[in-house]
Amino acid sequence: MASIYDNAYYHETFNFMLDTLLDNYIRKQLNIPFSKNIDFSLLRKAGWIASILAGSNEEIHKQKAQTFAVLLFLYNTSDINFSKLSYVLFSRTGNLLATKFLSQLFNIVPNLPNQVSFKEEFGTLLDFEVGLKLYENTIELNDDFVITTDFQKKLWTALNIYQNVSISAPTSSGKSFIIQRFIKYQFENAENFSVLYIVPSKALLNQVSEQFRAVLNKSIQIKTAFIGENTDNISEFVRQKQMYVLTPERCLNALNQTSTVEFSPNLIFIDEIQNVEDEEGRGVLMEYVLGELSKKWANAKIIIAGPSISESDELFKELFNQESENVETLLSPVIQIKALVIPDKQSNQLKLKVKSFSDTKDITIPIEVDFDVKSIFESSQGSIVSRVISNISRGEQSIIYAPRTDFAEKWALESLSFFPSVDLRSISELIDFLKEEIHPRYYLIDCLRKGVAFHHSKLPELVRKEIEYLFDKGQINYLFCTSTLLQGVNLPAKNLFLISARKRSDSLSPFEFGNLIGRAGRIKDSLYGQIFFITKQSVDEIIAQKYFSENYQKEVILASTKSFLKKDFIDKDLKNTELDSNKNKNGYTITHLRQKYLAGKDELRDYLIRKQINNTQIEQVVTQLGEQLSDIKVPYEIIKLNPSVDPLLQNKLYLRIKEEGYQNWAITPNPNFNRRIKKNKIVEHPFQDLSFFWQFSIICQKLDEVFEIGRETYFKHNISNLSIGSISYFGFRWLQNTGFREIIEDDINFYGNIRKKINPDNVEDINNRIKEVMNIHSKVITFTLVKYFKVLTDILELFFSEDDREKYKLTLSLPVMLELGTMDPIMIRMISSGINRSVALQIYHEFIKVNNYLEIDVINWLYENGENIKIKPIYTKYLKDLGFIQ
Repeated sequence: MASIYDNAYYHETFNFMLDTLLDNYIRKQLNIPFSKNIDFSLLRKAGWIASILAGSNEEIHKQKAQTFAVLLFLYNTSDINFSKLSYVLFSRTGNLLATKFLSQLFNIVPNLPNQVSFKEEFGTLLDFEVGLKLYENTIELNDDFVITTDFQKKLWTALNIYQNVSISAPTSSGKSFIIQRFIKYQFENAENFSVLYIVPSKALLNQVSEQFRAVLNKSIQIKTAFIGENTDNISEFVRQKQMYVLTPERCLNALNQTSTVEFSPNLIFIDEIQNVEDEEGRGVLMEYVLGELSKKWANAKIIIAGPSISESDELFKELFNQESENVETLLSPVIQIKALVIPDKQSNQLKLKVKSFSDTKDITIPIEVDFDVKSIFESSQGSIVSRVISNISRGEQSIIYAPRTDFAEKWALESLSFFPSVDLRSISELIDFLKEEIHPRYYLIDCLRKGVAFHHSKLPELVRKEIEYLFDKGQINYLFCTSTLLQGVNLPAKNLFLISARKRSDSLSPFEFGNLIGRAGRIKDSLYGQIFFITKQSVDEIIAQKYFSENYQKEVILASTKSFLKKDFIDKDLKNTELDSNKNKNGYTITHLRQKYLAGKDELRDYLIRKQINNTQIEQVVTQLGEQLSDIKVPYEIIKLNPSVDPLLQNKLYLRIKEEGYQNWAITPNPNFNRRIKKNKIVEHPFQDLSFFWQFSIICQKLDEVFEIGRETYFKHNISNLSIGSISYFGFRWLQNTGFREIIEDDINFYGNIRKKINPDNVEDINNRIKEVMNIHSKVITFTLVKYFKVLTDILELFFSEDDREKYKLTLSLPVMLELGTMDPIMIRMISSGINRSVALQIYHEFIKVNNYLEIDVINWLYENGENIKIKPIYTKYLKDLGFIQ
């Protein structure tokens, strides 16, 4: 028998009014005459039904009632009675965050923006109901009051009660806000408190650290790289309260720390936990790191979070072998309007086919356009996208999703003729920076002049940050983005346009699609978001409608578990000692299993049991790994330091070092260290007497012989024609504090004037080289090369005496130096504290002019003197935003 809530959910009048309100609102936005007039008697009835539906415990019921509340308010934002009904619906559905848009109903208490008093009465019973709900959903944080949704309140309670918590919620649910406030509260109220906050990619390091710097006490150090420090320089306060924001790769240093004053987190938070299923190597590494963290810091509170993950507590148990409190919701505080954009070539119109909230027939709205629909929709995707957004976006902030980096840049450029120029100081400052730091003819400069930008993982860190800042402030209107959005980068907008639901050549999964469109609409700015899926043909309509109707929730399966589920993994792939991880993703799991075997057969067996592998297969795996690893000579204590590198290859390097002598694998300072030695003169010098460049280059070549770095660069990062010699040269320049502009111009000169492969004056050729150089640095120099130099230095330490460690300290520091892009301790201090390399270089040039600068801490000096340093305004603003300048 259907419940009263089910009857309300399917009620004909309610659903009719829901679609009518949606139809009218979209037409109102597009300045199109209404097709239906509102029958206010039916509207009152629908409101009554919605008030019943809002009281259900089922989220699907609450979502529909909330949708009615949003559309009712948007229909007439000035009608006090509509606003009062919308408030009651928001209150009953637990979405008090949405009530801030109904500002005509209440007064803000001075100096307490989260404290409200009502202007209007709802009636005795309703006054009591909404007042009680407001009280229940308000969190008191020392001197602050925060109004929350039901989900946020439940999450806050769980964080304070349970040791471990697993969170699953849509990207717009406000989970990050509550986590941030919880961490802030702990820092303020605990005498000793340390946090390890893990993000999936470097793109998120600075975004997250900057958000925390904005809310935490300035004396709490927030670092984005874990580097062994001289503990004499660490204040007692810093030892008591500190926070690291790290990627899984950077967590390895924390796991293997040797400092006498160890960092020991009270709380470990892992964001975007769904990345443990990444099959390109990072998923397996993340699984390893999380397992080791929970063993090393067994008493730490562990929290995981991800969007729309089913049974996140089961995922927690698989990762940590511990129980957790599951806090889950599918209810978002904003509604999403989903529409297909369909070309009507016969009428020379666009048709907006809007998905109905009543799950009945979609709403079709014709749109007059200022272009020839037939010719445009038979041209390039970039032309289609440009025309559509210029006719539909109405100047509102929009994200345009592109499946590839080159598409994002190309489409952004194609759109420029449709938008007016902007004249903003902040835009001009970023343009000046790009001219100085990248190149005067960089495509992004032309885009910014029109309030347009592109955003992808290959952009330099500071450029990404400034684009995100300007977009957040509404100074960039149109942002062309790639799948970096799927990695959790926080770039919400009211509108999201897409013409292809792909990531490079692969179709987006329903989960990825749901994560992507979750960027449309954030409760901070709006009650709703709009997704426009542009279709060219009828088959595209079918694909789009399927994506719109999918269940975006999913069970996250570990990358290693996926390998075991594949046919022939144990019988075939595991037996192949020559398996190439660049071509077969199972190679990463095999490396993980080899690590487990070397840690101990019992540990491997326990791990396989948790994977639900049967006993016969377990013994088969153990036997096979035993045969493969019987000749391993390098100690496991060294192998485990580099869990993403095959132990067989680590052993190969170890044996070569032992055979050739460690002196031929370590960089030795000498009188020729900074001299320029021609290539044909190398043979005249022993290795130890060569310049730094040639010692570094030769080591890179020998590492390539063991690990095939060039091959990995091609197959994994899709960078062709990059020799190990070129890689070593890029690495050398990076270590020498060389700025991007100089590196890029040298590269253009080399390919244009020496190799004659490009025209050095052609803007397209220039930008292709800019993209390639950025890609090389983000993927190869600061990632791949770092990974293998770390293996080298860990093995070398086995051979080094105490005197050798001092003699070869430069060699031992190379992994950190390569990742950060400097060999200078002052630069390392700044970058590891969270200052961008480009900014640190500018500060460095001013700092070394100070008398006795070697005796001064650069961070303290910067804080005290920052206003007077002669650097560009964009750098000063950046440093102030991060709290490095008073």
